[in-house]
Amino acid sequence: MQGYVNGFLKYLSIEKNASLNTNVKYKSDLTKLSNFLKNKFNITEPTEVETYHIRSYLEYIKEKSNLIPSSIGNKIAVIKSFFNYLHTTEAIPRNPAFQIKKPRANKKLLKFLNDIELEKLLTAPDRAHSTRKIKFKIRDKLILTVLAYTGIRKSELLHLDWQDVNLGQKYIVIRNSKSKVDRIVPLHDKVMNLLDVYLAQRLPLKNNALFVGERETSTISTLKL
Repeated sequence: MQGYVNGFLKYLSIEKNASLNTNVKYKSDLTKLSNFLKNKFNITEPTEVETYHIRSYLEYIKEKSNLIPSSIGNKIAVIKSFFNYLHTTEAIPRNPAFQIKKPRANKKLLKFLNDIELEKLLTAPDRAHSTRKIKFKIRDKLILTVLAYTGIRKSELLHLDWQDVNLGQKYIVIRNSKSKVDRIVPLHDKVMNLLDVYLAQRLPLKNNALFVGERETSTISTLKL
């Protein structure tokens, strides 16, 4: 079974251009499935897998790990993708995961900050007392303001370079997006004002990264929010 999993992972990497994180997740989920099928039903070949085997596995992980519906849904998506690949490549005559449906996820209402809460968040660095926090007050205010007014992901923010910032036309280019497609994000005047102050503090630039750590020659590797 593991040989088929390895072939599927190569297919994801080469033909689907899947990220390393995606491959690691798929490998973990499918290896657990393979081990369960072997230990529970003595199944070692995908042609032996029936729909009820997969449902038995899903019941097992739900009980053992107490997973929420969305997490179960993600694992079902991996399994369906794997067996669909095997069926498409004619490694199996039919897809045993075809009839498996994702559980209905509980919808949660999105929470938004009101104007007062947003202002309190964005001015939090102004209330810093420690020497370190005071030193990086403008940087931290800029980070919070960029996140609040652009909606970009934390990982995208951490990968921003100065070359991604167009001060004249007031936008940034996101080059490491989840979709792997570059996109342009306009900048609010509050972001532009802080960028001007932040750039003045950073000159002369010792690092092309937009946001740097305590040593200005190193990029921020993590950001706790």
